[in-house]
Amino acid sequence: MKQGNELPEVVVIDEPRKVAEIVLGCATEAMGEEPDPCGCKTFYSPLEWKERGEEYGLESELIVVHDGGDFAHLCSYLYNSPKLQERFIELLEAEGYYIEPCTCWYGAVYKTGE
Repeated sequence: MKQGNELPEVVVIDEPRKVAEIVLGCATEAMGEEPDPCGCKTFYSPLEWKERGEEYGLESELIVVHDGGDFAHLCSYLYNSPKLQERFIELLEAEGYYIEPCTCWYGAVYKTGE
């Protein structure tokens, strides 16, 4: 696993870790290789995110930081990679999740309508 793509350390709740594994798997399949986080920590649980003092995505299953790394091409429309993004979104939806952009450098993963 590339440095920065480590899964969140969660003691009580396993859901963020499970979702991170799904997101990483979908990203790897869409890109054809494991995404390079380019020095950023990619995955945060909502609890870790709240402890950082962040305000968006706190009710999500997982936060995905893509600040300039390969995940940016999957999660941000600013990187103009529509086919790659569409494939990533399709793969996530097939697993029962979607990603919502929060700012230009991170997004939040939620379960699709239950």
